[in-house]
Amino acid sequence: MRPSSFKVFLAIFGLLIAKPTFAQQDPYYTHFRFNQPAYNPASIGDTDSSIGLSAVYHGQWKSTDDQSSLYQNVAPTTINFNIDGQILNKNNHDPIGAIGISVVDDKLGYFKTTTMTLQGAYFVNLNEGYSRIVFGSEVGFIQFGYVRDDSFPSASDQTLDLGMGMMLRHKRLTHTIKDLYLGVSMRHLNAPVFELKFDTSRSTLWYYSPAIYFTSGAEIITSKPQLVIEPAILFKYTGKFQMDLNVMARYNNTFRGGLGYRQFGTTDAMSLMLGYIRGGMQIGYSYDITLSRIRTVSSGTHEIMIAYDFRFM
Repeated sequence: MRPSSFKVFLAIFGLLIAKPTFAQQDPYYTHFRFNQPAYNPASIGDTDSSIGLSAVYHGQWKSTDDQSSLYQNVAPTTINFNIDGQILNKNNHDPIGAIGISVVDDKLGYFKTTTMTLQGAYFVNLNEGYSRIVFGSEVGFIQFGYVRDDSFPSASDQTLDLGMGMMLRHKRLTHTIKDLYLGVSMRHLNAPVFELKFDTSRSTLWYYSPAIYFTSGAEIITSKPQLVIEPAILFKYTGKFQMDLNVMARYNNTFRGGLGYRQFGTTDAMSLMLGYIRGGMQIGYSYDITLSRIRTVSSGTHEIMIAYDFRFM
C-alpha cells in the first residue's frame, strides 16, 4: 500500500508552514517474483548463460481522482526496468557473479521519484552447481521532487542510496520441489533524506527508512508433469509489516493463472493473475481488487509484466 490522498494533502499543506517531515516508501509489485532486482541485488544473474530483461508497469487505484484540483491524479503509477547478466570464469565458463541495473520511475500525485541503481553479486557455488549462495550489493541515485505547474513552485533533491542482500538458490530440493530460493535484503541502508526547498522560507524534509525484505519461492511438480505450481511470498518491514502472497499454476510451460493476496496493516488487496510463456519470453497481467477502505473511490489496480532471457551460450 502507498501513501493515501490524505497524506498528499498533508504534504502540500506542509509546504505552507514550517518544515514538516514525511516518510517515503518503495513501490510494491504484484509480480514481485519476476522483478526481484527491484528489491534484492542478490537476485541478479539467476538464469545461467543469459542476459535477463524485465519491465513492470503498475497503475494503482486507477479511478482515484477527487473533484478538487488538489487531489487530481493522486493515484500512484510505477514503471520498473531491470537488466542483468552473469560474469563467467574465463577458464571454465562457470558463473562467478553478476552485474545489473535497475531503474524505477514512481509518481504519486505531483510527487515524482526516479531511481537508478547499479547492482553487483558474487556467487558461491555449492554441490557442483546444484546450490548457490549469492551476496549482492547496490549503489543507487535517487531524485525526488514535487512538480506541478506555474501556479505552484516546483522543488527537487537527489541523494545516494545503498543496499545489500543475500540469496540461497537450490535447483532441486526433493523430487517434487525444484528451483527453491530464499532471499533477504536491506534497502536504503543510509536512510536517504531529501529537502524540498520552494523558497527561502518554505521547505519539507522527506526520508526513506531502511527497509527489510524476505522472499521465498519454488516450483512444485504435480502428478501431471505438464502442471507446475509456483508459490511465492514476500515480507517487508519498514516500521510497519507488509506481506504479499501469490500462487500460480503453470500449464504446459505456456500458460499461467493464479491468485495473490496483500496485507498492509489490515487486508489490502486480492489479485487475479494471468500469464503467457513462449521460449525465453514471459508476459503477465494482474488485477488487484482493493479490499481496504480506499475501495470506495478506487476501481482497482492493473499491472503488466514483461520479461525476456537472451541466451548467449
